[in-house]
Amino acid sequence: VINEVLIDGDPDATEEFVELVNTSDEPLNLAGVELLSNRGAKLVPRVTFRKGCLPGHGAIAMYADPARWVWTPEATQPVEYDLERFGFPNHVDFHFSLRSVAGTVIDLFRGPASGIREGESLNRSPDVKGGFLSRHTRLSSARRSPGYSVNGRSYRQELRTEK
Repeated sequence: VINEVLIDGDPDATEEFVELVNTSDEPLNLAGVELLSNRGAKLVPRVTFRKGCLPGHGAIAMYADPARWVWTPEATQPVEYDLERFGFPNHVDFHFSLRSVAGTVIDLFRGPASGIREGESLNRSPDVKGGFLSRHTRLSSARRSPGYSVNGRSYRQELRTEK
C-alpha cells in the first residue's frame, strides 16, 4: 500500500517522499509495479520497478534522490527501477496510484489540495490500512506516530482516503 506521502517538501522538493508498505508476510516481487501521481489532470509514472522485492512487512520511503531511499528492512536482492520527475503539484487535489505490471490498481492514495501543507506528510490512519489521513508535523520515535497539527489537534477526521 501507499502508506505516507510528503507532497510539499520543506525547504524544497528534495524532501518529498512516498512510502510503500508490504502488508503480507512474504516478499513482494516489485517487477513491473508502477507508482503514478497526478500532473495536471493526468496520472504520470514516477517510479517503475524492473527487478527486486520488498521484504515481508517491509517498507520503502522513496525520495527524488535514490541515495536517500530508506528500506526497512534492507532489500536482500538488487532492485532496479526507472525514476521519473519526482516533484509533486502542491496546489491541486493529489492522486497517487500503485499499479501492477498488468495495469491493475493495487492501491490509491488521494485527497484534497487543502490537505497539503509545506513540510507535513499525510499518513494512513490507522497506519497501513486506515481510511483516514492524519498529518505528521513532527518526527516521532513511536513505531506508529499519530498526526498532529501545530496546535496539537488530531487531523484524523479531516481527510478521507479512497481505496
